[in-house]
Amino acid sequence: EAHESGPYKCKAQVYSCSKYSRDFNFTIVDPVTAPVLNITVIQTETHRHITLHCLTVNGSLPINYTFFEKHIAISPAISKYDRESAEFKLTRKNPGEEEEYRCEAKNRLPDYAAYSQTVTTPSTGGDSCPFCLKLLLPGLLLLLLVIILILAFWILPKYKARKAMRNNVPRDCGDTAVEVGIYANIHGKQAKEGSVPEVGSRPCVST
Repeated sequence: EAHESGPYKCKAQVYSCSKYSRDFNFTIVDPVTAPVLNITVIQTETHRHITLHCLTVNGSLPINYTFFEKHIAISPAISKYDRESAEFKLTRKNPGEEEEYRCEAKNRLPDYAAYSQTVTTPSTGGDSCPFCLKLLLPGLLLLLLVIILILAFWILPKYKARKAMRNNVPRDCGDTAVEVGIYANIHGKQAKEGSVPEVGSRPCVST
């Protein structure tokens, strides 16, 4: 255990005579366990602000933490003399693909290090896509307004023309047709009566 570290010495005794060896400083180092990586992402229109936190709960202090993007180190070694997480901040342009991060924990134990699991940040689906949507939305609204105005100016004259035609048609069309029919019948009867000769005025024909 690490708490058993400290100076040690041995004693040699022959009868009543004893001697001690020189002090030997014996240090015990507990190995670190796999750290845990947490990521906080703040998304803006063109960039993402990333904060990485790495902590191992076991291992002798001090512990050095290093952050990686895939297999490339992106931070210097951050030493912690207390049991607290190491923090590293970075700013990136919005990528079109996912990003992978992990961290390393290492103490004075030689040739030994522990790594966290890989944490992936989600893809934004393209470069500054939210910003593009904000630019396209006013254009779409303007196009919709233009279409509505064109339809209004195209339909309104036709509506007015139909309304004018309805106003010019006489409202008593049915009565006029009936009167014309009655007049035609009377006139026809009078014409027939005028064409038939009277009996008294029929000329005599000699045989």
